[in-house]
Amino acid sequence: MPELSLESLPETITRNLSRNLCVCYDVPRQEVIECILQGASTWEEVSDKTYACQGSGCCERQVKRLVEQINELKAQNSSD
Repeated sequence: MPELSLESLPETITRNLSRNLCVCYDVPRQEVIECILQGASTWEEVSDKTYACQGSGCCERQVKRLVEQINELKAQNSSD
């Protein structure tokens, strides 16, 4: 089964890719998604690699949700 890519993700996940998900550190949504696709499996790993969630933490819930959604898709993709 091919690896997930940005282009293969549902539109609900890839909406507003260039918009900052983390406004404190100017981290765009696309950077967070790509980090997860490259192997980050927790929001802490995403934070360590992108600096998202290290300011006020207002984006933490969004990052956690992206990690959850993309990891579910990865699991489905590997079981097909």
